[in-house]
Amino acid sequence: MKSTRIIIVAYHSEDDLSRCLPALIKESKRDAEIVVVDNSSCEKTKKLVASFPEIIYIDAKENLGFAKANNLGAKDFNGEFLCFLNPDTEVKNEVNSITKLAEFLHNNPKVAVVGPLVKNTDGSRQMSFRRWPSFKTAIFNRYSLITKLFPNNPWSKSYLMSNDNGEIAKKVDWVSGCCLMVRKETFTKIGGFNEEYFMFCEDTALCKSISLLDDDCKEIWFCPTSIITHHIGKSISEKSIKIVYERHRSMWIYFKDYNPHWIFLSPITILGLILRTVWYSIKAINNARK
Repeated sequence: MKSTRIIIVAYHSEDDLSRCLPALIKESKRDAEIVVVDNSSCEKTKKLVASFPEIIYIDAKENLGFAKANNLGAKDFNGEFLCFLNPDTEVKNEVNSITKLAEFLHNNPKVAVVGPLVKNTDGSRQMSFRRWPSFKTAIFNRYSLITKLFPNNPWSKSYLMSNDNGEIAKKVDWVSGCCLMVRKETFTKIGGFNEEYFMFCEDTALCKSISLLDDDCKEIWFCPTSIITHHIGKSISEKSIKIVYERHRSMWIYFKDYNPHWIFLSPITILGLILRTVWYSIKAINNARK
């Protein structure tokens, strides 16, 4: 049995998978198996994956969402590590990206989750590790108007940790779900991804739940020797009202679950989320017409 299972949730992702899988297969031959969970139940995806006999294909039959589909992919695996990977990523075989993450967990028994150095298509560093979200994050997040207009403001830089050049391994609050590796034992302890989340915030919530465990093994780390490229295209959140809704619903779930004063602060939070939802819905409608 392989020690690592790599889980990819696909949703009409044939183009991304055709780029992602060949390099991943080369690396997985070392000590990992690959599972593709098809949330689109797409014949094209099924045929593409079937051309790689090494890969396990799971037809979800419907769009289960990111959290539930990943839990399905992790089911019945008895190895040591689970690596959750987006289909629009590309591993670097020359640095053994996935193997380096497994080695990091092997060598650091207090670390439960580790994420790689994530690069954009142009080679710049993606903000793949950050501090815990707070009320200020609503104003100073990655996509906020203030962050776009004033990227060097101290609040945005603090949350995104954008001053960090990503050269040194370090303990962080959370790492991006585009690629993260977690100990299977720890994943089981928290019950896997919280399936209340359909899309967005699942990675943050996963790391938060693990950090709150009464356990010596609960740290989240960034490992710069593992490198992947994440080919982010035009945000689908700007083209679909449903995605806009799910993004903000996830923000509400996270706020409610992990803020001890959520009852008192909820009126302000709800108002802010409504305003954000309306704004991004208008953008989605306008972009859909283009």
